[in-house]
Amino acid sequence: MAKLEHDSKLIERLAQMHEGNAVAHMKRAEGRQNEPTDAPRPKWTQHQMLAASGFVIAASYWSLIDAHKALTLYRDAARVYRALGHDYWMVLALFTGDSNWTASVLSTADEISAPNPQTVAFAMICNEMYDAAHRSHRTERLLMHWRQVGNYPVGRLGVPLDYYARFAKAMHYAREKKDPGIFLAEAGNYVNRAAEVLSSASHDRFHWLKLESTIRPAEPEAVAMTTAMAIISHSMFNTSIREMPHLDEHGRLLVEVGDDMWRAAQRPDEGQR
Repeated sequence: MAKLEHDSKLIERLAQMHEGNAVAHMKRAEGRQNEPTDAPRPKWTQHQMLAASGFVIAASYWSLIDAHKALTLYRDAARVYRALGHDYWMVLALFTGDSNWTASVLSTADEISAPNPQTVAFAMICNEMYDAAHRSHRTERLLMHWRQVGNYPVGRLGVPLDYYARFAKAMHYAREKKDPGIFLAEAGNYVNRAAEVLSSASHDRFHWLKLESTIRPAEPEAVAMTTAMAIISHSMFNTSIREMPHLDEHGRLLVEVGDDMWRAAQRPDEGQR
């Protein structure tokens, strides 16, 4: 488990609180669906969206202290977001370590004529993770979308789209050349860029240590990326991403949490319910 600068008891309390809220909102949403009404129902309700968001926040906290609980909640959140037609499920799909989820991301991305930057970013990563069908054609299409969108900031950490595209290219070349050095170097560039945002947030020590910052230590999109890195590094090179050099404490945390999430996904009996 990753070394923490935060109080693990506080992390656990926050994780339990957000998980409980999410479960309560899901029950309310299910109850509303069973209510008789002649009025057309919206695609999603406020309770459903609050439940999905709550599962993600709880999972982000659990990932710091219990990867198996985090994995379960990320899967729950992915299912809810997907059912709502919200594309954030594509980010959460990387936590599953399941090629079927990745294939679903790619088939969904193929159907979108003008995907948003986040969809382009994570579709690029998914396209290089497994032996995906139509990879070359999809790569060209995603590169076209990347050029059209530009170097747009992605996610709460605002990591520019270029970092995702460069890492996807590094995955491709590393597979061809069987060279983990190429892979780890570009992976490190992404992690260090994400860590810069965490480091900046941590300068406000009062709110950071109380976990009251607007940025959490294990932001889901960054950990989704390090989880993908762990999957590729172990499967292609039999190498742990924990060996990634030149990381500060925030980057090291993202890498270790991602590796813990990969390990949790190897034991699906403990990561599902």
